[in-house]
Amino acid sequence: MLKMQSLSRRLSLFQTLISVNSRVKNTQKFYCTNQIVINSSRGGNQSNREGEEIRKKEKKETLYSRISPLGNPKTKIGPVLDQWVESGQKVRFAELRRIIHDLRKRSRFSHALQMMKEKGLSLSSVAYNDIMVLYTKVGQHEKVPDVLIRMQDNGVSPDNLSYRLCINSYGVRSDMDGIKNVLREMEYQPNISMDWNTYAVVANFYIKEGLKDEANSYLQRAEKILDNNDNEGYNHLISLHANLGNKAQVFRLWALEKNTFKKCINKDYLNMLKSLVRIDEFESALECLKEWESSGNCYDFRVPNTIILGYIEKGLCEKAEAMLKGLMGEGKAHSPESWGRLSAGYLHKDEMEKAVECMKVALSFCGQREGWKPDPSVLTKLNNFLGDKGSMEDTEALIRA
Repeated sequence: MLKMQSLSRRLSLFQTLISVNSRVKNTQKFYCTNQIVINSSRGGNQSNREGEEIRKKEKKETLYSRISPLGNPKTKIGPVLDQWVESGQKVRFAELRRIIHDLRKRSRFSHALQMMKEKGLSLSSVAYNDIMVLYTKVGQHEKVPDVLIRMQDNGVSPDNLSYRLCINSYGVRSDMDGIKNVLREMEYQPNISMDWNTYAVVANFYIKEGLKDEANSYLQRAEKILDNNDNEGYNHLISLHANLGNKAQVFRLWALEKNTFKKCINKDYLNMLKSLVRIDEFESALECLKEWESSGNCYDFRVPNTIILGYIEKGLCEKAEAMLKGLMGEGKAHSPESWGRLSAGYLHKDEMEKAVECMKVALSFCGQREGWKPDPSVLTKLNNFLGDKGSMEDTEALIRA
């Protein structure tokens, strides 16, 4: 009798708890191992709803939900695909593409390749190049050559980009022997037509390693196969020769480019001016600027600003200021950022009054360039200077900035 009363009280308490829980947010779930059915209408409805939700979740199981939890890249995807098909489920092409895209996005490249191979999807150089690009983006350069090998093992012929990505993976690790081996293999492939870009990439890595003779050799090979319709190629080679300090080659290629294309655009002038500034040819840069001004191209402040920033970098702040004032006098667009850089240049030379004046100009035009803000360290030093020697008005103006 006492046992029955105890059981009754437990059931009553259990019903009360369920009733209370149904009114509270974030309800907890109570499970009875004996599957006791409580005939309370509220408790019964909740139980039915929970059961229905579970059934819906079971019905919504997808191929993605089976593959996604496989975190270990060594886990084979093939058996999972086989089980899915054997259970009577359909394999839709659109879903496979979505899964592969998601695996790549989450850096699960091994699984993505497995899945493409299992289902015969996109086993082309494009798919493997995509994987190599992703490895490059996440900084796992050492894995790129393995993808190239796997690509060849699967009967897929690498293209120019495939080899270039592999060359890059060796270059960023300063493995010059690795670069040579891949380039040699690439040159012997019957389906590969060598391009200037590949030799330029190789030359750039030799430049970074300080190996000028080898770099010049590859730049010569790049120029020999340069397409006359590719002005980007001329610009790239001009820039690389400037990095090597090859002034004669810079001028020669610029003359060739102008003769080949007749009409050079702003991008071409920008590249040439940057190259001239890099090799300290400021007089030639000014001549090139005059040529641009009479070329009929639309005004672009970045073109003269290339020389202005070059002057500032070399400590020639007076010349930079003269150019900026000249543009202002002609009513041409300029940038508060350049005035801010000029202020920092004068500050570096300990010419504080000029630094303050340039910063004032920068701040007066600040609204013309959204997102630009003066360098806090420069402002701090200028404020300290004004606090000692400047006027209260000047100090307050910079503090407000």
